[in-house]
Amino acid sequence: FLFPKQLTTKAVKSYATAPTIETQSPDKRWMLVGMPDSIAGFNLIDLKNPANITDTTFTLPSNILTKPTSSESWKLDEWSSDNQHILLSHIFDGKTEFILIDRSNPAQSINLNTTLGVSATKITLLNKKFDKYYIFNSNGGTIQIGSITTGTTLTPYLSNVLEYKSYGNNTMLYVTPINAPDGKVLLNILNGTQTTTIRTLPVSPSYLVDIAQYSGTLYVAGGATTDNRIYVYQDPVGQFNNQQGTIVPSQVLRVTTPNYLSFSDNAQFIVTENGTNFAVYDIENSKYYSYAAPAPLDSPEPHASWMDGDRLQYVSNGKLVVFDYDEANLQTLMDANSMYLPAYSSNFKYVFTYSPFYKQTKVDLDRTPLVIPSDL
Repeated sequence: FLFPKQLTTKAVKSYATAPTIETQSPDKRWMLVGMPDSIAGFNLIDLKNPANITDTTFTLPSNILTKPTSSESWKLDEWSSDNQHILLSHIFDGKTEFILIDRSNPAQSINLNTTLGVSATKITLLNKKFDKYYIFNSNGGTIQIGSITTGTTLTPYLSNVLEYKSYGNNTMLYVTPINAPDGKVLLNILNGTQTTTIRTLPVSPSYLVDIAQYSGTLYVAGGATTDNRIYVYQDPVGQFNNQQGTIVPSQVLRVTTPNYLSFSDNAQFIVTENGTNFAVYDIENSKYYSYAAPAPLDSPEPHASWMDGDRLQYVSNGKLVVFDYDEANLQTLMDANSMYLPAYSSNFKYVFTYSPFYKQTKVDLDRTPLVIPSDL
């Protein structure tokens, strides 16, 4: 990625104080911004023409949010693949409820706890569809399947689950203590009706798991955060079936107490990280990289994130830092706010960032071209 030597940043919107949340749709057309003066208010920005953005505002129905007695905030869970529905956690008074926002018809937004009749630790979309869900409760580690059409009628799926990540319609990677040796837990994959144990992991306060498909093959990764390593496997179910129960990792990523694990947007790379310490596996070329990035992360950003299929990004000293998966081509770019992820136009010719708090009392949404003017 060739960045211009001179970057020209322009404020395109201003907010009186910090937005409550900001997130971008998977197709990169829409930005959803929480209005600073109302937890139920949102600004929807259309990036179809990034050089001349348009926006609207809407307010969620008054009856879908529980009124707090003290504080409240938003946390992004995930977008549906339809680029229309957004699943958010509404955190209030130390509790969490799950809100499904319909950006095109806000009046159809719903409280999933009420609709499904559940008290949940986590709700995730089933196969990225907005109307089907995995409902996780840490009390018993149960996972149930629910949908808007069946309402409070739920289907039991798994129990004694410590951590999980789903893929597609019927694949679930999860950690469980059931049938594990003393002091261990199992990293399992449920594919349809077949449950396969991939490996044992040490008991830990937390675990990291992820699953993706690359070039038609399923890859999984998982590990205990206190074990300082993440195991990456190519087609573990196929290995188990074809090699008489033997499953061998493709790579072991080593980072002390990792707090982040994620495949890149095109799933060619997988990264694990803690602070500025990174370990990356290149699936296509079977190469492993381990490095410490030179620039510290600004608080409260907990970890880096993928810019696209090949590059990582985070905010350091009030600037957006971007670098390739192997730490090459590290660039320090424009002002950015570590509370919000950058948003990009679909062709990556523009980036949208928020001004740092120390610059001014208001918060600007800034637009910066990432190519020279003749290429816009």
